[in-house]
Amino acid sequence: MSREMPRSLNVVLLLIALAVGVSPCAAESPASASAAERTDWSTDDAPLRVVLRDGVTLQLGPHSALRRLPGIDVAVGKKDTAGRALVFELAQGHLEVDVDLAHRPIQPVMVRAPRKVGIIAKGGRAAVMARDGNVTLATLSGRDSIGAVGERWRPVKVGRALTVSVANPDGAARDVISPPSPKVDSHLLLAMGSNPSNNRMDWSAVPGATSYWVDLTQFVGNEPVSLPIITTTDPGCALPGLAPGRYSASVHARDAYGLDSAPSAPVSLRVVGLTLPPGASEEAGRLEVPVGQRVGLTHAEGLEVTYGNTNPIFVSAPKSVGLYHGRGVVVRLRERGGTAERRFELMPLVVRVEVQTNPRNPVWPGDPMELVLRVLDERGAPSSHLDEVTPEVTINSVVTAVEWTKKPGELRAKLEKPPFPGPWVVRLAARDAQGSVLARDFVEVQLRPKPATSEF
Repeated sequence: MSREMPRSLNVVLLLIALAVGVSPCAAESPASASAAERTDWSTDDAPLRVVLRDGVTLQLGPHSALRRLPGIDVAVGKKDTAGRALVFELAQGHLEVDVDLAHRPIQPVMVRAPRKVGIIAKGGRAAVMARDGNVTLATLSGRDSIGAVGERWRPVKVGRALTVSVANPDGAARDVISPPSPKVDSHLLLAMGSNPSNNRMDWSAVPGATSYWVDLTQFVGNEPVSLPIITTTDPGCALPGLAPGRYSASVHARDAYGLDSAPSAPVSLRVVGLTLPPGASEEAGRLEVPVGQRVGLTHAEGLEVTYGNTNPIFVSAPKSVGLYHGRGVVVRLRERGGTAERRFELMPLVVRVEVQTNPRNPVWPGDPMELVLRVLDERGAPSSHLDEVTPEVTINSVVTAVEWTKKPGELRAKLEKPPFPGPWVVRLAARDAQGSVLARDFVEVQLRPKPATSEF
């Protein structure tokens, strides 16, 4: 169906509105708009989400420019539709309009674009894209939209797109590509100490898609915060290291015209933080913890926990977990009432600390004493926990600084005669991060007698 229309797109949009039962009234004056209400938006490299009143959300893609125009009073003959349409002009870029069908009344939205192209979104999600001399209209979900191309109008049904270009000035219609169906390795992740979590998201290739992008959102409290977009030409990508918290990720497919699919169903992610106590270490999901210390849990609200590989009884996750009577144990986490679990192993930190003073019967003045501190693992090999042990040297209860030479699992130092008279008691102690003594040794140093003198 077609009819002759004036070339002005504003009039075209109004006549489109009349074609669906809209009665135009006096346009809203710009001066009547609230001074606090923005009338234009632009983006650089990052997208922008704008939540308007009356159930309308705008999602601008990178490098987009949008301006708000005076609204138009309408009467579309639907009891659930508002009597005023919001009107916008997209100068460039990508705009997605989401008109909440659950909101009452439903707020229609008009968008005008270059090349005398425009659209009326009557509910649901619609998209407008102006890029490289082409303009694309699409209805992604909800109710059918109405598109304007020059002096012609036509319905843009749900799941259909219309691209106006130099090659196709009347518009080429096609189906909107389908959204991907992403999956992740796990919805429940662990961030060990200062190390963020690692995860991967994959999906099947979408016919007609030339690239994909992942919209990743972090929830700070209940507020969503957009993270940098991940773009890829592959059907899958590694997610960046995520700090403890709650996240949501959705994937869009993009076709050769640059039009995005609807977003995939959101994938929820939870990253639980494991706060390691002093002296603890992690390797391949196994935590070595000093006996008596506990591993803190952060962002575990609403989770359940149990110990052991087969224990069916779960309880609300506490703020920390520890060894089972000093022995190793498997800790299992899951969402309350869920079945998917995340496991990690707690093991007691087994190190043997040895200190030694040589020789055993020293005399000063004389050769320097040798002090040795060793940290060994359960096999007797040099331990990687040497840095978590602090040596302490005293002479007659006076703390004495010495210069240590470090080797794998070992510290060595030379101790010279002090500048105060003897005899002396030298003590060497090894302390952990809490100041507790792990090992000690002491030796008495005798004063060398002066040689006897002869009288003539």
